[in-house]
Amino acid sequence: MISRVAAAVVVAVVLAAYANHFRNGFHFDDDHAIVANPFVRSLRFVPRYFVDATTFSVLPQNQMYRPVAQTTFAIDYALHGYDARVFQADTFVWFLLLAAATLTLARALTGSGAQALAAAAVFALHPAVADTVNYIVQRAEIVAALGVVSGLALFVLHPASRRTGAYLAPVAVGLLAKQTAAAFPLLLAAYLWIYERLRARDLLVAFAVTAAAALWVVGRTPATVAYVSATPLRYVLTQPFIALRYFGTFVAPVSLSVDPDWTVVAGPHDPDVAIGFTFVAALIASVWTLRRFAATRTAAFGLAWFLIAQVPTALVPLTEVGNDWRMFLPFIGLAIAFASLLRGRALAIVAFVIAIEAAGVHARNAVWRTDESLWRDASVKSPENPRAWMNYGVALLARGDYDAAVDACERGVPLAPEYPLLRVNLAIAYGAVGRAFDAEREFLRAQRLAPDDWRTHLYYARWLERQGRAGEARREADRARALNPVAMSNQ
Repeated sequence: MISRVAAAVVVAVVLAAYANHFRNGFHFDDDHAIVANPFVRSLRFVPRYFVDATTFSVLPQNQMYRPVAQTTFAIDYALHGYDARVFQADTFVWFLLLAAATLTLARALTGSGAQALAAAAVFALHPAVADTVNYIVQRAEIVAALGVVSGLALFVLHPASRRTGAYLAPVAVGLLAKQTAAAFPLLLAAYLWIYERLRARDLLVAFAVTAAAALWVVGRTPATVAYVSATPLRYVLTQPFIALRYFGTFVAPVSLSVDPDWTVVAGPHDPDVAIGFTFVAALIASVWTLRRFAATRTAAFGLAWFLIAQVPTALVPLTEVGNDWRMFLPFIGLAIAFASLLRGRALAIVAFVIAIEAAGVHARNAVWRTDESLWRDASVKSPENPRAWMNYGVALLARGDYDAAVDACERGVPLAPEYPLLRVNLAIAYGAVGRAFDAEREFLRAQRLAPDDWRTHLYYARWLERQGRAGEARREADRARALNPVAMSNQ
């Protein structure tokens, strides 16, 4: 049985750790997907979310198909407009539901209430998890994880759900929130292999539902979406090393960043490829060995979960080689594996672990307080990331520290000379300090790099208007409106 006192203490620690998260605002992709998105502002658009992914964002390259997550954003807006506290509270409710589902699943796998509580606590209080909880648009990740964990818990605890396929209902909801839930059939296969026996019927149904959902998502995703890496092979070759980074972060989360500066490997000959594949091979060997013994089979499943949960983002070459929220679903497996190995008095170390974690969560929440604090942290932790420097510069501009904004943007330019949005923001910073010639040069350079990006025309139009060049400003504004009428309706 789970001690009520221990459970109450864990809940109190989680609430205390996240107490400073509720006042945090919108950041990064929250802007184009929620704040600037007119489709979030009325519940009448909800049915359209399920057939039209262009409603997800005002940026064509970011119009992902995530209708369930988007529906929750629309409900939040209907409750109290763009009050970030409402959005953060809603995210936290989903997070608590996931923690409860993790507790239930871990209890079913370990047969121990104490180990299950330890697993749920270690996961819920991990500082890397806090990055997902604070990042409103990544609520999609939480809902997807909830679908996966709930589906597996139903499969394990309620045999009737296997006959009817009811266990797949939460999985389907998760898939419509974010496609990381596509890992479910492989997780189910790992569960059957380790705990029961592989049964063709269960696997065929799970794979069929996931494949159908995947085809639906692909069919609904606009051709304008640009989230595929320019170096697919090198991206995939990098993923085992990224898995090693994630594993290291679970043990020591000291370098969390909203936008890491990790890069793809140079090629098959890169030492990181050998290191990464050796790590993955060692984990697979550990799973194979641990599954043979009743006392360690849950640890085997947790390690298998860690690897399998990364498959959707490891095999689909995305623009970013890795980031903090991709650890979210894998860390559920690691937390279960860790807790399952604890016995008797060893469980007492969990109290020390979660105390340290809670402090880390509280500190991480503070980093997410403002754009300036978030991107200052990113520029320190990810100094080779031009986007981190650009966004830090934008935050400094908003505060009125124009000279520092110029310096931040200029530091990003050598890292990505052909990044048009960085050139736009550098131009804005130059304009703020009165360097008109440099500002116009950068605006025009940005347009040469991305002539069809409406933002290169919008911000140039605003600058031209301040220079008293009204005719040119109107032409640029008209060009921006023609390129993206939805986004321009907010201007």
